[in-house]
Amino acid sequence: QVMSTEPIDKKFDAFGWNVIIINGHDFSEINQAFQEAKETKLKPTLIIAKTIKGKGVSFMEDNNAWHSKAPSAEEYKIAMAELETFLYFCKINIEIGAKNERKYRLASD
Repeated sequence: QVMSTEPIDKKFDAFGWNVIIINGHDFSEINQAFQEAKETKLKPTLIIAKTIKGKGVSFMEDNNAWHSKAPSAEEYKIAMAELETFLYFCKINIEIGAKNERKYRLASD
């Protein structure tokens, strides 16, 4: 019989880890968690990011069917437009490079 990994946070805590649980869609929480992990010197850190599959794309969000298939060209365009709108409201700057690659960074306040 395979034992459950849950509750994973309590298991790591019992072994002396610094455990941080965050909303994995909140960029300020992500940054704070990384900062706390960086400042924690005497023990390892585990960051548990609670997330929703497909977050930010209306037709993919929390839909297990998208876990194993790729979007069509039209679905891709819709998804990217929705994600870029989502990132704009999260204060994420999007830089599009020469080969149409995208780089993301937090906007400075």
